[in-house]
Amino acid sequence: MALVHREPRKKYNSNVESAPDIALYLVTTGPAKNIWAMSTMSKRELVELIPVFDTEAYVVDLLANLQDKSYQAALVSLTKLSSLVKERNVLFILNPNIKIQDGQICFKEGPNWHLPLDRLSILLSADRDKHEENKV
Repeated sequence: MALVHREPRKKYNSNVESAPDIALYLVTTGPAKNIWAMSTMSKRELVELIPVFDTEAYVVDLLANLQDKSYQAALVSLTKLSSLVKERNVLFILNPNIKIQDGQICFKEGPNWHLPLDRLSILLSADRDKHEENKV
């Protein structure tokens, strides 16, 4: 049996530009910069709710109002986020309505609550596409 040399297949068309990864902002805590999340029950399962923000202004405003200065903003790509939460049971809150009461974060439930990662990705991609159309 003879070995046959074949050209490797291209995984993408070199003439097509791939879309840049979507950037998100998270709240992290402590020197290890752990992702800040809330625990809740959803459909009889323990789930972590992670607030994510699509603009820096939202997360900076949140951090400015907190009394506890151990929280930081972290920029992460959607691809990286998916690998960070791969083994965890998480849902996301996109741009939550936030109120600070006595130094504590309170969230007002809205339409972008309890988003699985795939739904979050769809919403962010649609929003990015809408912004790109407005630029043209």
